[in-house]
Amino acid sequence: MTHRRVLARIGAGLAGGALGGAALVGCAPQPAPTADPALAFASTSATVLVSPDESFTMNLVLVADSESTLFDRFVDASIPGIPEAAIGTVTLVRGDTRGRHAIANLQVEVTPGSTPLVADTVTLTLVDGAEFDYPIGEWRMSEATGTGIEPSSDWPALMTECSSIVGDIENTSAAPLSDVTLRTDAGVSAVTPVGFILDVGAVREVELKLDCAPDFDMYVRTIAFDYAQQDGSTATSPVQTVQVGYADISDEDVARIAERAPQRSMQR
Repeated sequence: MTHRRVLARIGAGLAGGALGGAALVGCAPQPAPTADPALAFASTSATVLVSPDESFTMNLVLVADSESTLFDRFVDASIPGIPEAAIGTVTLVRGDTRGRHAIANLQVEVTPGSTPLVADTVTLTLVDGAEFDYPIGEWRMSEATGTGIEPSSDWPALMTECSSIVGDIENTSAAPLSDVTLRTDAGVSAVTPVGFILDVGAVREVELKLDCAPDFDMYVRTIAFDYAQQDGSTATSPVQTVQVGYADISDEDVARIAERAPQRSMQR
């Protein structure tokens, strides 16, 4: 495994606050090898759709002991189920310390390409070569087939809970689009009637609701629309990816995630 992607820089957190801090890689005197860092990752339910050839940064929130050796020994991360070639920059950002726990964010840039990706585990590589696997929830990432619909108003990128969203979409293609329908297979349900026509340059307000099962700590949902084009083909355009639960991580969230640490890792 190569380690050229890992950044050692000062990095901003996802939304400041709990996840703000410095990006870290191993550079301090190293502790004894092969010790399993005491940590656990948040369980995230994510269904992500990106525009063709674009990338998405996975934000994998973790809770570690504030004295964890992870921050001195981390070298790289990989994700079983995601090809090495699809992974770009990897950055570990340490955030707040809450009592005996430290919050951190492992940011992994992924370019899905034409093959849908599914992941439920991250592998951390430490400076002594030891590798440990940690569950991260359920991640699904794929590439969209169209770019004909874009947002024409501000859509939220971060939310504290799953709720309703109202926003505008615009037909930015060169022809009318028909049977425009909110894609609902990604934890998103429609409030506005679907199956409408969107003329060239037309803007329409839509209302939808994010659906989040209580089995996860955090959620990532891409709002996207299916539609029929003039040639009879169908396409899908993503409008906004919303991340839920990242902006305001409570002490209760930290404690709940930390409780999983003893049984949630396995040395490879």
